[in-house]
Amino acid sequence: MELYDERYCQDLGDGYMVRWATPADIPGYVELCMRVFRSSANDPLSKAMYLHGNEQTSEYHPQSHWRNLAVVVDANDQVVAGAILMHQPMDYAGIHITLGRPESVASAEHVRNRGFVRHIFQLLHAKSEARGDHLQGITGIPYFYRKFGYDYGIDAEAYANVPFASLPAKPTLEVSIRRATVDQYATFVRLYDADRLSGRHMITTPIEHSYFTFLVDKSTSYNVLTPFLIYQDERVIGYLILGRSNWDTNMIIWAWGLAPTCAWHQYALPVLHALPQIRDQIAIRNPHKVSELTGVIIMLDEGHAARQQLTFGIPHTSEPVYAWYTRVADYAYILESLRPVLERRLSHSSMCGFSGDVHLSFYGKGVSMSWQAGQLVACKNTRPPLMGEGTNGAYPPGAFMLQIFGRKSFRQIKAWHHEVWADATTEQLLGILFPTQPSWFLHLN
Repeated sequence: MELYDERYCQDLGDGYMVRWATPADIPGYVELCMRVFRSSANDPLSKAMYLHGNEQTSEYHPQSHWRNLAVVVDANDQVVAGAILMHQPMDYAGIHITLGRPESVASAEHVRNRGFVRHIFQLLHAKSEARGDHLQGITGIPYFYRKFGYDYGIDAEAYANVPFASLPAKPTLEVSIRRATVDQYATFVRLYDADRLSGRHMITTPIEHSYFTFLVDKSTSYNVLTPFLIYQDERVIGYLILGRSNWDTNMIIWAWGLAPTCAWHQYALPVLHALPQIRDQIAIRNPHKVSELTGVIIMLDEGHAARQQLTFGIPHTSEPVYAWYTRVADYAYILESLRPVLERRLSHSSMCGFSGDVHLSFYGKGVSMSWQAGQLVACKNTRPPLMGEGTNGAYPPGAFMLQIFGRKSFRQIKAWHHEVWADATTEQLLGILFPTQPSWFLHLN
């Protein structure tokens, strides 16, 4: 029986079993998440995880479902570990691909270090691959997910923290911020898509109508995004995507765009001054610890116009870009899916019309690409010799993702991984096919 079959189960010994969940497992899994996702053992069970867990395991979430929940249960059929597989759309330079996203990974303290999460991930990976996802991705614990084949592959958020009290004097130009309504999807997505499809980013996140409607009209979770529109008088001049709840004493901006007619140097500060007026629309996770929101965290990369505007007289602190853990099990599949953009990049380069075979080793696994007159005619996964003999280049496992997703150039990767090498032609070709470029990949909860 295949791992992704809903009837699959495996005896792990000592009365423990890994399997796909049934509706009867949902309350136990949600309660486990409520206990695990707390700041400390002295805190009350997490209300945020109660709302979020029940939503993720519902029938109505557009990107999640209880049938995608894998659990480990004990001899009494009590859930002691679990994680759910979400579906997340991804846009890679105009190509729509999909990512399977393990989420709400939890294990009870008394069963940790027994490998239960590894068994759960095997089920999630199998289901993700069976439904056609191109890769898997997750954010979270430093290093931990490397053990399951993940590496830091795609840019995530960078952030800047702006205290409201440190804002310069309020300008005369005023704006207002209002939650988007279900019937405003067309207005929202026009502004959002103009922002994400500007060409500045390699990987972005499409927001489909079903998900927008879910956010605006259905979701009660604290862990989701909330679309807002920015108005000057009664005219929509921009959009914001805010976190539904706080981060410490801050609101969170996950996305921010303005209409082309609005200059950032004129409108950035008015928008920041308008944010405190909607503080009551942001849920506070721990009201016994946080009584008021005193600032905003802007989760945008340093190249974003809003971040650039902060450097001109708006006091803030900042952190560098974070990253998604990503896992690619089938390189031939993802490269074939990206064929139109790879051929386009090649056609506009000094190697246009290239013909030849490129064999890459990942030290035990590998991939080959066959090119004829600038066309990618074949991709296949291979098993080259362990040391990569007979290939045109090599990367340690996971490192090639850094180049595919534009995070690092070949030479940047080579500077960190001495196992990386390529002949001159292959190095030049890979640099053309996979240029370095920032990504803006929003996680959709």
